[in-house]
Amino acid sequence: MAARHGDGLWTLADPETAPDLIETYRNERAELGKPEGEIVLQVLVSWGPDDDAALEGARVWKGAQPPEYYVDDWHDPVAMYEHAEETISDDEFREKAIISADPAEHVRRLREAEELGATTVAIQNCSGADVEGSIRIYAKEVLPQLRSVGATSSA
Repeated sequence: MAARHGDGLWTLADPETAPDLIETYRNERAELGKPEGEIVLQVLVSWGPDDDAALEGARVWKGAQPPEYYVDDWHDPVAMYEHAEETISDDEFREKAIISADPAEHVRRLREAEELGATTVAIQNCSGADVEGSIRIYAKEVLPQLRSVGATSSA
């Protein structure tokens, strides 16, 4: 649908699913004789003064992670959150999102997202532990290091 009717593709920067989806999108665009368009990869990030604070600040977003929510009929946010807590470990959540107090980890993982084929990386700031602090850290330590890569970072 994105290849036929859209101007680009927007999806999560999941290294397991994004490469195949991007390849399918690009192949379909080429077959249709259309320009490639934008490839926007969305990344959930959480910074905190320490790794535990970063995790706790993003925990509410863990409830949106199970893939069945996107194909099954879920309507109760409390049940969704409880289900996610039961089925997704904190380590798995850290793999799906960038959850760290270390700005270098944020830079490394955002570069990985760009290397998946993004023309734009959309950063979803879920730093509930210290939202303003995360913005300052990104402004001073993360985004300046990313300006030299091909993708456009937007926070």
